[in-house]
Amino acid sequence: MAKTTLDPARHDPGTCLPPAEGDPGVWHVRVKVHIFQCPSLFWAVHSCHQEGYERDIVMAIFERASVTRVGVLAVFSRDFVKGFIYMEAHSLADVHETLLDLKGIKYSPQKTLQVDFVPIVDRIALLEMNSPPITIARGSWV
Repeated sequence: MAKTTLDPARHDPGTCLPPAEGDPGVWHVRVKVHIFQCPSLFWAVHSCHQEGYERDIVMAIFERASVTRVGVLAVFSRDFVKGFIYMEAHSLADVHETLLDLKGIKYSPQKTLQVDFVPIVDRIALLEMNSPPITIARGSWV
C-alpha cells in the first residue's frame, strides 16, 4: 500500500483527517477476557463485569517495540469494546509477527490468530471520544 503524506500548508493540528484508501490498515485482534460473577441471587443470569487483558497486551507490544523493530504503527484498546485490541499496520504479516508468542491473545481451535480487518467506515467510530457532559454545581470543587 502507498503511504499518504500530509501537506503542511493544509494540515491543521486541531482537526483530524478521515481515513483514506491508501492509509495503513487497522486490524482488530481478539484477546482473552475474564467474566467475574456477582455474589448475588441473580448470579446465574447477570455477570458483574468483564476484565480483559487489553491494556496488558498493548503495554507488552509497546515494550516489544522499544526493544526490537516491529511493523505495527499504532496499537490501542477501547474501554467500551471488551475482548479486542486494535493494531494499525501495513500488512497482516506485520500484525502476526508482532503478536508472536505474546500471552493473552485468543486463538481459534485451528491454532490461528483471530484477527479481522476493520473497514474504513468503522475506523472513525474507533477514534471518537465521547465524554459525558460535565455539570458544575455552585459551591463544588473545580
